[in-house]
Amino acid sequence: MNVEITTLDKLDNRDFRRVVKLDCRNWWNVLSSEYNVGNISNFHERMKTVFYEEYKRVYSRLLEFPEGEVVAYCHDLKRPVGAISGIRINAPTIDDVPNTWHAMSDNGYFTTHDPKGNMLCCASIIVLNTGLPSERLSELKKQHISSMLLGGEHALAEKLGLPNLIGYSRPMNYAEYVAKHGAIDIEKYLEVRNDKGRLYDKSIGMHEREINRLVRERNLVFDAKLLARARIIPGGRPLDPQSLGYNIISDYSPTLKAYNPQEDAAHSNLIYTPVKANSQIIYTPFCGHPFPTNTDSGPTRT
Repeated sequence: MNVEITTLDKLDNRDFRRVVKLDCRNWWNVLSSEYNVGNISNFHERMKTVFYEEYKRVYSRLLEFPEGEVVAYCHDLKRPVGAISGIRINAPTIDDVPNTWHAMSDNGYFTTHDPKGNMLCCASIIVLNTGLPSERLSELKKQHISSMLLGGEHALAEKLGLPNLIGYSRPMNYAEYVAKHGAIDIEKYLEVRNDKGRLYDKSIGMHEREINRLVRERNLVFDAKLLARARIIPGGRPLDPQSLGYNIISDYSPTLKAYNPQEDAAHSNLIYTPVKANSQIIYTPFCGHPFPTNTDSGPTRT
């Protein structure tokens, strides 16, 4: 499959809506709780409400920081197959990052974006994993879309000369594990692995693998396992039922050229090894998308 990393502003309106629809599908359990649509009996109306609110969010993110809206576009399928949202904030270390996802991102609208911020925060990642024939989904999985998207944000941080890059993530399988095996502390849960040595939690495992890849490529010496769960935030997103309200910060900062370990040590008890890297990504100006109205029909069949 031919998958290209690009930015959301380069897509037409149909593909823009597809990204929003994909966002709704990936985050449905969280968004349906946050938008309190459980009292709407008709599922289409619930989906329509969530889609309209998410359209406004994604549109606002695009206006605030178009470079941070990175998209994976599959030319074989003629559609976007994943996206990640980045926002710049001013935080010397991960200890200074706001204690909730909503405070960090202004409820996902990114009006907290600081053009001079020294940290790039990956606040949301989505990947197409349903709605295609099984063989197509299998082919798509082999492309490692999430890794491509995280690589796009990493390249952006390098391009901007930033010293800090994080994933504001969540333990997406925590509630599932507790339901199967009983109560367990979040710290112990984040150490649970399968028989292949991979983390039970798919989201934090994704970050661990990506950080480990960067570590190997740059011949660094530090523990990617610890960086993937560098900070645990209870109540970071209270209405997230899958993570039981927790957020996890995954720290990619030591893999950046501009990372300053002395500065980090002055503000935190974490000390990492500086690195060298030369990746970059080219972006184009924002071309604009029409804003939805209250009569917008919501997600359509594609």
